[in-house]
Parts: sequence; structure tokens; C-alpha cells
Amino acid sequence: MIASCKGLDMRFNFNKLGPIHEGEIELANLTVLCGKNNTGKTYITNSIYSYLTKWKELIDWSLPEILEKELYENAVASIDLNEFIVTKLDSLTKKSAENLRNRLGNYFACSDTIFEETHFEINIKLKDEWIEREYDNDFRSSSGKVFLSIKKPANSTIAEIISTEVDGAPPLYILDDVISQTLISIVLSTNIPTTFIASAERTGASIFKNELNFNKNQLVRMLTEMDSSPASKFHPYDLVRKFKRNYAISVEDNVEFIANLPDLIQSSSQTSFINNNPHLVRKFEEISGGKYQINKEGNLYFIPTASKRSKLGLGESSSAVRSLMIIWYWLNYKSNVNDLLMVDEPELNLHPENQRKFAQFIAELVNAGIKVFMTTHSDYIIRELNTLILLNSDKNHVKKVMEKFGYNENDVLDGKNINIYYTSTGLFQVNANSKKKRLGCIEKLDITENGIKIISFDEEIRAMNKIQDALIYGL
Repeated sequence: MIASCKGLDMRFNFNKLGPIHEGEIELANLTVLCGKNNTGKTYITNSIYSYLTKWKELIDWSLPEILEKELYENAVASIDLNEFIVTKLDSLTKKSAENLRNRLGNYFACSDTIFEETHFEINIKLKDEWIEREYDNDFRSSSGKVFLSIKKPANSTIAEIISTEVDGAPPLYILDDVISQTLISIVLSTNIPTTFIASAERTGASIFKNELNFNKNQLVRMLTEMDSSPASKFHPYDLVRKFKRNYAISVEDNVEFIANLPDLIQSSSQTSFINNNPHLVRKFEEISGGKYQINKEGNLYFIPTASKRSKLGLGESSSAVRSLMIIWYWLNYKSNVNDLLMVDEPELNLHPENQRKFAQFIAELVNAGIKVFMTTHSDYIIRELNTLILLNSDKNHVKKVMEKFGYNENDVLDGKNINIYYTSTGLFQVNANSKKKRLGCIEKLDITENGIKIISFDEEIRAMNKIQDALIYGL
């Protein structure tokens, strides 16, 4: 069944981002980015992911002085979120775009100089759902006593903050950031989804895990030495410089997710979303060929459907099994309605048959209420998505085609809920007195009643056929 959930109402504009001179992407229920190698897809994907996961710290909003004063003097304060946040949203998002550019080197684990001329524009069309929702949260000390409460009634724009002095609670001035980010979240969390990424490096994420843990252990050791030996003390910024990020946050987040799987599984059960949509797990396991298991020591195993008595270590399993593992665990233990799943190159190590099945899985995921953003080089995935869009028709023969080839209502995609982009080149006037230059850009592909206007690999296929005909027939 085609999902009726709303789009994200978020648009990102890019200027001088890696190979991209200029481009725009608007997030939809399904957003697809395709194109040749080294044309900027990774730059775009990681930039969007960085914003969607770091937005609370990128939006530079502080508690108004009048609210701080009221809170310090009375331990109780009220704020109209519409007046102090919503009316300032344009300036807040503009500042957050600047902050994204300034921190992108760190998020990408590369030199800041690469992004000196980069410019972002971020547009958020705020929904009114935040007003309708109730918010009620208590922050507790290690002893379990409440030291901070933030509440917003349903159908109201007014939030109330109450602080209480209890043992073990941090001082109020330290809580300023917590309060600010909580209030920002109350307003914007209906627009900015909880986001998970399966990076292109996901196949090797279990290898990176040990190195990341080593760095954490080394940091703990250094801090312990600082505490025990005054002579070894040094400025905290030395730690920042020494432990500069080695991998993009998309990779580190995948490593951390895998490292924390034993705790996640012990403390969680399958999500209510999956309990309501068990067909998604069945569809995914058709692609993976089985399910996954993890023991208390953090060792990961794969159990093939064809031989359930077998238990294979990841080193014994196929590269396809390793590339799909992180998505399987996200699907079972983290997925929720209106979340956003980002998948970089879903076709990694997959046979063409499974690439088509993965496109069908994505369609079922979107129709169940999950938003998806993916990059792909796969003509099989794009063509299968095109097929699923063409299924959304009331023509008499379409139902017969669905029955003949095994499609069902969950596979059908509404083209109105999909944005497909292609990294390309265009002519740009860089300087007033110079000729136009061909530079990288982003094109949005049209989706009509005849499906996607596909920019595919047909030219390469025709070239290969021509060469083979010449070799066989002497043409």
C-alpha cells in the first residue's frame, strides 16, 4: 500500500562542494542520487548526514537572557517557543549552514581548507505538528532525583522549565546547552528525522571497530595519567589535536553501532515498527539469504536460511552478507516510523537479482513509513524503481502484470513521493569577463506517467555490444 506520510520539507543547496559547483536536493519520502564516480555523491551524502545528525549543535540558539535571569532567580521560567524560535528560524538555519561549512572538515576527517569556498543554504518548512504534541521530560541525577523538568502541553507553544537543587546535579549554568537543545528539539524534531546511515565502508566497519576502541582506551589511559601525576598534565586542547577524527562521522557512527550491538540487543527487543511490519524482515532476509546473531562477547554470526544448523563467522561469510548486516540490525532494533535511512551504494556486492529485490525492499520500507535516501551506480536498482513507479496505474493490464511477475501492493511507488537526482555537468559563468566553464552540478530527473526519464548505463552497454560485434563478426 502506498504511504500517505508527508515529505520532509527540507531543501539543501550546495555551492563549491567538492566537484559540485552548484546544486540543490530536496528530501522526499524516497530520495535517490545517482551518477558517475567522483562526481560528488559522497560529498553530498555526508554533508546531508552531518547536518541531520548534528543539527542540535549546529543551530546556534542560546537561552534568552531574560529567561536565564528568571530561571536563576526563581528556578522556574516559561518561554513562548513560537516567539523565540519559530520567528527566528530563517536566521537560525542560515547560521547553522555556516556552522556546517566550518565544521565539515572535522565531520569528513579531512583538512578544513577543502571547504573554504563551500557554501550551504538550508531551508526547513516547519510543520505545525510540534504545537499539537505534548512534551514532558525529567532529567535525573545519579541518585534518581529530578533536578530539571521541561514540559510543553499539547496544542500550546509555551514551554515551562523547572530546576531543583539536588545532590549530584550539575550547576544550572552547565545545563544551558541541555535546555537550549531540548527546546530547539521540541520545535524541529517533527521536521528533522532520526537518521541512520549504512555507509559505503559498512562492509569493513567491524574491522574499524577495534581501532576506534583502542583510541578510546588510550584516551582513558592518558586522562588517568593526568590525574595521578601532576607533571604529566597538559592542556585539554592537546587531546583534541591528538585524537583528531580519522574517519568521516558516517563511518565512525557505523563502527560505534556495531560495537554497541551486544548492549543494544540485551536491552531492546524488536521495534514496534517491525512488529507491525514483519514482511520487511522476510523481504530483507530473501536478499541476505539468512539472519544474523551476536553473542555476549560481541562476535557476529550469520545463519543461512538454507542451512539453519550452520553458524558462520563474518569472516567465513560472503561480502554481500557483511554489507547487509548493519541494515538488518537497524531494521530489527532501531527502525521507527518517519525515521530516515541513508544507504550509500546499496548494490555493494549484490547479484543483479538481489539488487532488484533491494529496490523492492526500499519501496516496501517507504510505503511502511520510513524515509529513504540512497546513492547508487546500479542501473538494475534505478530500472526496478522505475518498474515499481509504473505499477502505480489504474490501467487494466497492470494488475495482470503484477500477478504474472509476483508483485504486490507493497511494491507500488507513487512518483509524487520520490525525488531522483543525477550528478552531471553544466556551463557556468564563473567570472564576469571569462568564458563559461563546464562544472559539476545536480540535475533532477523527471518522473512522469511513463516513469523515470532514466539516465542510465545504456551508452556503455551499447559500446560494449559494438566492440563484441566487431570482434565476432569483423564489423
